[in-house]
Amino acid sequence: MSHRPEQLKARLRDQLSEFQHLIESRRLEDAERLNELAGKLTQLRDRFLSMRTTFVQLQKQTSMIPQLEKQALLDGLTELPNRRAYEQKLKEEWARSLSGNVPESPLAWQRWALAPTKGGRDARAPRIRRFGSGS
Repeated sequence: MSHRPEQLKARLRDQLSEFQHLIESRRLEDAERLNELAGKLTQLRDRFLSMRTTFVQLQKQTSMIPQLEKQALLDGLTELPNRRAYEQKLKEEWARSLSGNVPESPLAWQRWALAPTKGGRDARAPRIRRFGSGS
């Protein structure tokens, strides 16, 4: 009978050793997977930081657009409206006058009423009266 407990002890030692090796191999596999995941996480963090930097730059540039548009319509020295501003306003007023929903705009009236005619100044008077009466 004493032989049997010794065999059980040896068998248990062997099984314990196998379990320890299995646990160690799994621990090494887990450590390797954790290192891979840590590397991927670092890459994701770097990409996120890069994207955030790009986003902040775009926000700054976008916030400057209204200011740049305003500057594009003003003379740099006098800060008075430049030719581009006048052309833009003329297009807006012309479109407004053609829409039919509003009365003729002053710019359209001035262009039409003061256009050269064969009869000179006296020939423009009926034109102006007709314009003023709405016909």
